[in-house]
Amino acid sequence: MVLPNDDDEDEEEEELDPPVIDDSGFRPFAAALGDGACPVLEDLHIGTLAERGVLLLAGALKSKAGPPLKDLDLSDQRVTEAGLLALGEALQTGAVGASFESMLLCVGGTDMGEDACVSFFEKLFTPPSSIAEPACCGAVKELTLYGARLSDAGMSRVAAALRRCEGTGALGRLTSLEFRCTQPLFGDEGLASLSEAVAKQCPGLRWLSLRETDVTNDGLRRLVLRLSVEGGDGGDAYAFLPALRRVEVYDSRATPTEQLTRLVAKMNEQRPGGFQLKYKFDDC
Repeated sequence: MVLPNDDDEDEEEEELDPPVIDDSGFRPFAAALGDGACPVLEDLHIGTLAERGVLLLAGALKSKAGPPLKDLDLSDQRVTEAGLLALGEALQTGAVGASFESMLLCVGGTDMGEDACVSFFEKLFTPPSSIAEPACCGAVKELTLYGARLSDAGMSRVAAALRRCEGTGALGRLTSLEFRCTQPLFGDEGLASLSEAVAKQCPGLRWLSLRETDVTNDGLRRLVLRLSVEGGDGGDAYAFLPALRRVEVYDSRATPTEQLTRLVAKMNEQRPGGFQLKYKFDDC
């Protein structure tokens, strides 16, 4: 018998990683999902799966008999390259692609490359081959990807994929878009490419969060000018991303400047619904 140490009472409890759900335990659930056994399931938040488990989940979601999910949360994962590509294909071709409204993915692993991240978004934004199918992402309102590997060139490819789905209804309801990046990091050119594409496809976007990037003051200044009345398309006030209310650039190379502060203050007063530019979590 081991007796407790009196000193242990003052020590904080050690936080333990959540247990990994092994493949054998997850396989029956994945099979049920794919076979249509969960016809009313709308919210799915799965703990940490082994790598094969993510592939099993992707296979289930790819099924036409899969559940009409609205909320897919894999934030406890470190989705590998193979898993990310499989999920992208499932969302592109499976029934779930037309129904989900919110998705949060956390990607990682030593094998994760920029091409896989770009390919995921290309699949996500590319309509199914059959025009009879509903547009993928037609219902999505919130899209979050942690651990994204996207350089300026990579983000340019993501933006190009967005532009190609014009007229399909993909992302037409998106209100929140968040990237939390890792090396390589996109900067000002990536921000410009993304914002121009999002303005065409996501007119209802209200919140844009870009964390851990190489975005600088110059890139932010260009974006803010486009958002301001002076930078409106064709002279129309606030025609560029008219619903946007908040931009976050946590852990970037940008810092508050007098010019940006003045521009943001003016927009907050004059832009319908106001406007905020946040540099850090405690920025008020």
